[in-house]
Amino acid sequence: MKAFAVLLVLITMVLAFGCMSAVVRRSGPTWKNAVYLPNWLFVVGFLISLTIIIAGILLWRGNWNGVWLALLAALGWSMELAHANCWIIYEEKRFTHHTFFGRTHTFFYHEVT
Repeated sequence: MKAFAVLLVLITMVLAFGCMSAVVRRSGPTWKNAVYLPNWLFVVGFLISLTIIIAGILLWRGNWNGVWLALLAALGWSMELAHANCWIIYEEKRFTHHTFFGRTHTFFYHEVT
């Protein structure tokens, strides 16, 4: 079951690298007219998930602890995913919205009520 805990750490690290790449990507000229979540959300989510996983590894007692560990770490993972995925780019006649689950929608201002 310790391999399960290592898997949780790997998931956390992959999400952290995804968030860091989003921060680098947002420094380009396309993102000048964009709104996205603050960087502290990524930092707090990363710290929450990593702290819970490390505490779970150190206090590992039974098989069900891994399930609780994953559920609590999901809180931090959701904060990291929200930081990487949620953004809005606004232009002169339209805006593009990207959701938590990766869907992109483009709306024209005259369509919005």
